[in-house]
Amino acid sequence: MLPNISIEKAQLLKQKIEDIKNTLDQEVITHSSNGVSIEISVLGNIKKISNPLNKNLEEIIFILNEAIAKARQEYEVKQAQLLQKEMMNLM
Repeated sequence: MLPNISIEKAQLLKQKIEDIKNTLDQEVITHSSNGVSIEISVLGNIKKISNPLNKNLEEIIFILNEAIAKARQEYEVKQAQLLQKEMMNLM
């Protein structure tokens, strides 16, 4: 259970959450499968798709879903770690 925090600390925490999202959007992971390479931020935003073998869209959608799932897992872990650190700083 979280202790009561002041409005100022709550506003600061809200800003820190936005900062965390911005940080995680800058952190890029690469997922490659069947000749297609996808760069995606940990936040889940696609940064670049390389398709040198000209795979069709149906194949790329499957690979995109894999990359997004990987990014979500990373996001959950990293967001929790950064948020925990910020909460400790507020206490």
